[in-house]
Amino acid sequence: QWYQRRVRGSFQNKSALNNSVPVEQYACAELINSYRKSMEDQLLPAMRDMYGNHCQKLDQALKKWVHEYTQRLHDSSQLSPAVQNKLDQIQNRIARISEEGGGLATIHQQRLDPAVQRVTSKLRNFEVQGSVATSEDLINVAIEQKRFHTAMEMALNAKDLDLVLETCRQIPVEDMFRDPPSQLILLSIFAHLQADLHVDLELKSSYLIEAIQAVDMTDQTVRHHKGQLMQTLIENIDTSQPRVPRDMYNLYLKNLRWSASMLMNA
Repeated sequence: QWYQRRVRGSFQNKSALNNSVPVEQYACAELINSYRKSMEDQLLPAMRDMYGNHCQKLDQALKKWVHEYTQRLHDSSQLSPAVQNKLDQIQNRIARISEEGGGLATIHQQRLDPAVQRVTSKLRNFEVQGSVATSEDLINVAIEQKRFHTAMEMALNAKDLDLVLETCRQIPVEDMFRDPPSQLILLSIFAHLQADLHVDLELKSSYLIEAIQAVDMTDQTVRHHKGQLMQTLIENIDTSQPRVPRDMYNLYLKNLRWSASMLMNA
């Protein structure tokens, strides 16, 4: 529960989220650092106390058993004076160890404490930074691994339109939409690609049309945002029309406007 609270608090702290760091990388760093902290502050002390309690109980049980056993032998009339004297020495030694705070519990603490300190020291020196690799590096790796949705999500989360466009150029539209992305990715694509449609017209329009066709109308988030998003897209199409040759408008924007209108009114 402590670990869950720490991780949740890390992500609720919006100031900790650096826009230049993808959520996937930030999450990885935070999870590792939270786990390290939970090990240091919670797990190791709990294990130390647990084993200490077990050793203390075992120590008490062992002393009780030895005392009772030696007492029975001592009370036996068949023991020689030499054996009885030896038993007295054993009982005195056990009593002296108890008075000095010795026994299994003390030995356990003397051996475990340095080990806990060594592990804690190593944990404190081990911390993952949230900005080791650049967004471009992580996106390129995801594309090489054909994790296209992950690559696009990282680009969109970076809030960098140039990075989003470069990611679109690297991922063919048919590969991106062969398996429909999540609805949140689709909504983010609408928000990022609908501006300045006269620039990179073919790229933006191909992605936007495929995104419209992949929309799930049963999704409540989509139903809530689609009207405003499609209205803005239509306005941007109309704004871009004078800056686009007629043949290009008919080839790309006319169909896109019709699709956006159909989705807005659905």
